[in-house]
Amino acid sequence: MRPLPDDEREPRCCRTICRAHIRRIGEDVVRGTPVLKAGSRIGPGQLAPLTALGLRSVLVVPRPRVALLSTGNELVESPGALEAGLIYDSNRPMLSRMLQAAGAVVTDLGIAKDDPAAIAARLVGAASDHDLLISSGGAPVGFADHLTQIISRRGYLEFWRLAMRPGKPIGFGDVDDCPTLLQPGNPLAAAAGFALIGRAILARLESRPPAGTGWRLPVATSLSKPAGRTQILLGRLCHDPSGRSTVVEPLPDQGSASLRYLALADVMILLHSEQTVINGSDPVEIVPVRQGFPA
Repeated sequence: MRPLPDDEREPRCCRTICRAHIRRIGEDVVRGTPVLKAGSRIGPGQLAPLTALGLRSVLVVPRPRVALLSTGNELVESPGALEAGLIYDSNRPMLSRMLQAAGAVVTDLGIAKDDPAAIAARLVGAASDHDLLISSGGAPVGFADHLTQIISRRGYLEFWRLAMRPGKPIGFGDVDDCPTLLQPGNPLAAAAGFALIGRAILARLESRPPAGTGWRLPVATSLSKPAGRTQILLGRLCHDPSGRSTVVEPLPDQGSASLRYLALADVMILLHSEQTVINGSDPVEIVPVRQGFPA
């Protein structure tokens, strides 16, 4: 080893490099720059800058209070005795979790039999101290078609039945001035109705614009459907054959009562009424099954 010459022992500092490691006051948030827009959800990413700015509190709106009711003579609580002709109520736990993930505080109203007086009593009793009522079941034409009649008597029915598959028997109105969403009894139809309509209603209750969909990915296989109605398919995210791009693969269509494929789905594929033939690799609109995806 040889000693360094004196001129090489002198400390040197590159001004550009040194300044790159100095955080200047106000370089992240300049005075007058909005940090969060009104209606923003306060999560970990939002909490960090609010704390860094020394804010002790911010003005927020309360979480929406939602009352959730299942209707139907065929429904029983799970687990329990399951006799012939009965099924476990799977919609209420599913919708409750979707509501909580969307930021709502949920009140479980249980199961009501197909008795107009009993259904009306539960909805009317919850209307005064909740922001939204959601029912599941009792929407098909027939004996169980009590909910639309109750809304018509206690409020106003804004719409009933949509050109959508699954999810045609969906309605919206109010019971004693409390917004009320009527969901189908079939699980996939109920999940699709909440993903497309229920989340938008909750957004309005929180004084924020609906998030919308807007996410598009290439579809892995060709699809076709009749014109004139919106169709929703379950899909999972996977890689294309090259392994470099993400595509959405439709899951087998098992109908609106499918539970198996609902558990496997990452997204819902939204095909609009004017779309009839979708070729493989064409972009399609997707809706997250789980709230908060994509991040």
